[in-house]
Amino acid sequence: MNQTITRQKITRRKVPAPQIMPFFTGNGWRLVEGPEGHALHQTLAKDAAAFGAPQGPHWAEAWEKATAAQIIYAVHVDDGLPVVSLPLDIRSSSGITVAALPGGSHANGCFPVMAKFANSDIDPNGLGEILREFHPEIDAVILERMHTEMNGFANPFLPLRTNISVDPDLAADLKGGWDAWLKRNSGKKKRKKHRQDYSALEALGAVSFEVLSESSEICAALDTFFAMKAERFREIGVRDVFADETIQAFFHRLAAGYAGSGGRQFDLSVLRIDDRPIAIGGHSLLPDRMICEFSAFEPVETGIRSVSPSLYMHFESIKRAANDGYRFYDFSVGDEPYKQRWCDTRTELFDVAVGLTLKGRAFASAHNLVARSKRRIKSNGAATQILQKLRRASFLIKLLPGSFRWPSPVPSRSRWSDCGNRHREAL
Repeated sequence: MNQTITRQKITRRKVPAPQIMPFFTGNGWRLVEGPEGHALHQTLAKDAAAFGAPQGPHWAEAWEKATAAQIIYAVHVDDGLPVVSLPLDIRSSSGITVAALPGGSHANGCFPVMAKFANSDIDPNGLGEILREFHPEIDAVILERMHTEMNGFANPFLPLRTNISVDPDLAADLKGGWDAWLKRNSGKKKRKKHRQDYSALEALGAVSFEVLSESSEICAALDTFFAMKAERFREIGVRDVFADETIQAFFHRLAAGYAGSGGRQFDLSVLRIDDRPIAIGGHSLLPDRMICEFSAFEPVETGIRSVSPSLYMHFESIKRAANDGYRFYDFSVGDEPYKQRWCDTRTELFDVAVGLTLKGRAFASAHNLVARSKRRIKSNGAATQILQKLRRASFLIKLLPGSFRWPSPVPSRSRWSDCGNRHREAL
């Protein structure tokens, strides 16, 4: 659990705002959508002090284009200038319309875009009021897996917290750089294993670790990742969260579609033996942290020793994050054992579930009850083991009520039959 946040006082700006920044009148919450909303959000994010990966410059736009989602931006205005921006995805299911964070279950470690000159006196209740006025069809606001603070800024939605998220966020604190982190985290042992793994992999061919820059390479690597992940999910009997075509389309757009836009938000790294990928990782790049959004690996038999391509890649990725000046290498949501091997920072995230209508309040209450029940079960080791066995047998979804399930997104116009088509569509 994070310590109590001490919000530093920030004086009001004394320099004029950029000319490209839209100007509003007065103070408070505003709603913006369409191309103007995307442009405003991207402008604010590119020079922001803090934001979560799902609130990055292009995440919401990529989600909208890949899934045909309805995206609106909740923008807080201070003295006529935007200081906070939060993208919202408006979806309906089973007669309930919800405003939630774009990305569905892939939206982890959320935090609104905060301008460097943002003040702490932001009233989050005003968001519900303006949604009631301009979008009366919305029954509830659901904001899941949000950070309480980021880069010295408190989350303005923390006062609305309804419960602690089911899973925590684990990260490696890189304060002091790579060598300092190794000293704090069994560095000699990790370096020795890394050298031994390199020698074992080298016996199979030339070993290389590369961060991809060309869109065509990124696209091909993503297709390889999806195949690796599908095989792994089949082995352990778990639903493939990347199987949906629209989810794959989304990550193609996010990773490849904005590769040349400057200030990249997302990149892919690949560990290879000769030309064969054996591990792939996707990272969101934030002002203060590099986040491992996903990773997959292919088992390797060296004939010398047991080698995990995943461990080798994480070593290289954390080193890269430290050398590039990031404060944290973030493994995102979940406390799986492999993450605990690397992480020395645990952060409890929070959820907001607030009803705006009568049926919305009932839905929000049910949502909070399910989330708290899941958290209690996960805190019980014996219960967790039982549920893992049930999940492997593909029975968990039938036995337990799930959280809010989005309807299947409308497919993109292009079916994207090959990597080349994906690349062209993303651009």
